[in-house]
Amino acid sequence: MKKYLKLFTIVMFLLSGIYATAQTCNYVGTVQGRDDDPTVLTVDLSCATGDITNVILNSYSIHSQYGATSYCSYGWYHTEVFVNGNYVGGGCDDVVMAIDFSQYAPITSLEFVSVDDDNFSDGVQMDVDADIEFSIGGGGGGAAAACNLDCPGDMVVYLDPGDCCWPAQYDARTEGDCNTHYDTILQGTPPPLLGFQAPFDPSGFDEYDPNTQAFPPNFDEEWTINGPASTYGPSMFDLSNLPSSIFMECYDDNSACSGNGDQAYWNYTMVNFIATEEGDLSFDWNYHTEDVDGAYWDDFGYMFNGVWGLNDIYDPFGADDQTGTFTLHMNAGDNLALYVRTLDFFSCGADVTLSNLVFGAAAVTDGIVLADGPYIGDPICDGETQTVKLYLLESSAIIDSCQFDITVHEYQNPTTTLACNDNVQISVDDQCVGMVTPDMILEGGPYGCYDDYTVQIFSSMPDNVTGAIGDIPNPAPLGNWVVGIYDETGNNCWSTITVLDKIPPTIECACPVGGEFPAGSVAPGSITGTFSEIDKTAALYSQCWDFGTGDQVPDHGNHYYDVYAINVSETGTYAFSGSDGNKMLIGIFDVPFNAVNVCANMIGGMGGYVLGSSGLFYEEPGGGNLDNTIELVANVTYYVVVSDFDADYLGGHAITIETPQGAEVTFAKTVYADDCELAGCYEDGVDYDFVLPEFADNCSANLTWTQTVREGEDCGTYVVTRHYTVTDGSGLTAECSSEYFFKGIDLTNMVWPSNFDDLPENNPMLECDGALPTPDVTGAPSGFNDACGTIEVFYNDQVYDLECGTKILRYWTVVDDCTGGVYEYIQVIRITDTTAPTFMAPEDITAKTKAYVCNSDIEVPAMMHLEDNCDAYPQWWVTTNGGTLVGDLNFNGFVDANETWYILNVPEGEYELCYHAIDNCGNQTDACVTVTVFDG
Repeated sequence: MKKYLKLFTIVMFLLSGIYATAQTCNYVGTVQGRDDDPTVLTVDLSCATGDITNVILNSYSIHSQYGATSYCSYGWYHTEVFVNGNYVGGGCDDVVMAIDFSQYAPITSLEFVSVDDDNFSDGVQMDVDADIEFSIGGGGGGAAAACNLDCPGDMVVYLDPGDCCWPAQYDARTEGDCNTHYDTILQGTPPPLLGFQAPFDPSGFDEYDPNTQAFPPNFDEEWTINGPASTYGPSMFDLSNLPSSIFMECYDDNSACSGNGDQAYWNYTMVNFIATEEGDLSFDWNYHTEDVDGAYWDDFGYMFNGVWGLNDIYDPFGADDQTGTFTLHMNAGDNLALYVRTLDFFSCGADVTLSNLVFGAAAVTDGIVLADGPYIGDPICDGETQTVKLYLLESSAIIDSCQFDITVHEYQNPTTTLACNDNVQISVDDQCVGMVTPDMILEGGPYGCYDDYTVQIFSSMPDNVTGAIGDIPNPAPLGNWVVGIYDETGNNCWSTITVLDKIPPTIECACPVGGEFPAGSVAPGSITGTFSEIDKTAALYSQCWDFGTGDQVPDHGNHYYDVYAINVSETGTYAFSGSDGNKMLIGIFDVPFNAVNVCANMIGGMGGYVLGSSGLFYEEPGGGNLDNTIELVANVTYYVVVSDFDADYLGGHAITIETPQGAEVTFAKTVYADDCELAGCYEDGVDYDFVLPEFADNCSANLTWTQTVREGEDCGTYVVTRHYTVTDGSGLTAECSSEYFFKGIDLTNMVWPSNFDDLPENNPMLECDGALPTPDVTGAPSGFNDACGTIEVFYNDQVYDLECGTKILRYWTVVDDCTGGVYEYIQVIRITDTTAPTFMAPEDITAKTKAYVCNSDIEVPAMMHLEDNCDAYPQWWVTTNGGTLVGDLNFNGFVDANETWYILNVPEGEYELCYHAIDNCGNQTDACVTVTVFDG
């Protein structure tokens, strides 16, 4: 059955050639005044070119000038209506809107008059929007008629099976004496209507109160001048109804000020505009402040779309009186909040006058335009009646109008028999769910509006299908489910569905293979990079030109740097410039850069900062080595090093190379993006913080990768290539590859081991342990990671035995195999001995006297386990307070290996025998035992 056969009524209507003969024009008007004056709103009927048969009020309101609509019902005032000079009725808005003006045709005049009811002079405003119907008299012989709009009459539409709504279809055309005939209906905005013409002061309106409302203000809240639910009723103006001028003033607390801010609320005034369509808002502004501290403390600016970003319109450092023109492009729905405020409170404020306010929108100026109702193709659903209102415009003026109703009814007599497809496959959406609708499951028909059927989804067939409620949500997740379709009577049919994911994941790799600029590619006009903690550092505190000429050198510390290897196509003069937001340095080298010796092989650059009288560093201009130009030779590789004068400076940088006419600069080596290169060497097993690809899937996905590692083109560099695969739950995949560059290492931050000589700021001397200390104890060169295998470290000890201890001169040699640099250092290591020997003394001694003699001779027992940490042969001796010691055959005062000592003639009693041990450094240990002699 063809689409729109249902339009039988419409087709018959069009074939009949019957079009509406009544013509319509529109009037919109506003008037302000006092209710006891009285205030009169006279409707301009001049748009009607024939006899006026009726006036249809689209809207009418009498209200306060600030928008309050309830005062008529309070008995303050009401409206009286006069047609053709005669009173026809009166009251509040609802009574006026109910008047049937057709009974007074032909209508020649229409007036709305305010009447004071409380004997108090109140400000009033009357607004009217009216369609004026008129007929054009015909003359015999078909005299030429005015240009009119020919429209269809009311339409009734019956929907196709399954449809719930109908896309509106209608037409219209011009007839009569028209400059141009039209038969296309345009969708656009009617020309702006006239509104305020008097200056507008917002100080009488509700404004944002920071004492009671959250900050920042919501620009859709009612406090805004142009809010949709203003305390004072509809908006006083919008972008199609602009006043001729707006006066804004900010608050002040100083009675000496000449009236500025005496009406403003809080410390600022804000006015909000909301764009109903795309266009350009412009106005002239005049700013004046009486603040003794100048314009800076009384700012005038704007916020856009509710974002509290202070965008100055005036010059805060400018004069007290300023003027200008402001223009801003706005899209439909954008809001612009203008503000004038004071920051110091206790000084005089500022005021701003806005004038020549214009909102230039792309309004339709000629042709048939939809004024209200659905446009062609807009849906009109079952049971709805919508009114279409059309204007005929000529040079933005409404010269005719018409309106008609479109009523839509459901499909007549749908089947009550339900039939369901089986084994339906449904692919999920970007949220990993699939919406199951009745038309996906039902077959056969014809059916009524599919919205009248419900879908229930189950994990398995329910035991009782009557009124069953599914346990699976709709939209349905991945899986196999049972589906029931129910009509409004409860009749049902059943199907099975499989919800599948057929949307593959997406993946986007950072760090492209081949780098950001492969070797041989032309350098961009601005070469950009970032100083970051993953960069290598250089010893820029050497005194060499460009890297800190004049009377200053860069700071000690880490200076992060980037290197760009370049070639030039032509020999000539090239100029280097750039900025990093601080004090950027550029050095050009004709050999690979050695960060340990930054002055070697430098041929030019940009830098040379000196300390000015202001206490700030600046680059000394022009001439000599500080000239930023340099002669470069074609096909020679140069190394451009970019760093900063200040240590540890992090941030972005950009350099520009100005070339001779026709020459170009190319990269001699691949340039990787900042996040894709790392200082140091690649090491297996280390979890590097590589930039991972961004991936997404409508369901869920897992990221895996494989990687390969190869040596880079330059010594000590490595390239890691990762191939990423993202796989979702259905096995769908997406792939991409990234490449990461390891820049290798240098010896910029190498630290030599400290001396062990007990000198100030050095380590204390080592305690002797009988062996020479290894670098595990005394340290080795550090500050680099030799994972690349490009740094070789050697040492050789020169040992000197001293009277007490040892001195070692350890000769270190470090070789950088990538730069050829050889670095040497002597470490002084002193070994001393402050530890006394240890031994075990014998037990106490007991002896009896000799026969017939009252004394004893005692052999001195040897000490046991005599040891020393450093002296292999410590010596020992004894002393006593009883008897006479003999046995020192060598007369050296020590008990030698071949000697036995005695104590002779020890009288009866108790005595002390003391053992003493000493090493060659004079460290001594003592221990005493008791000797007891008794008469036995």
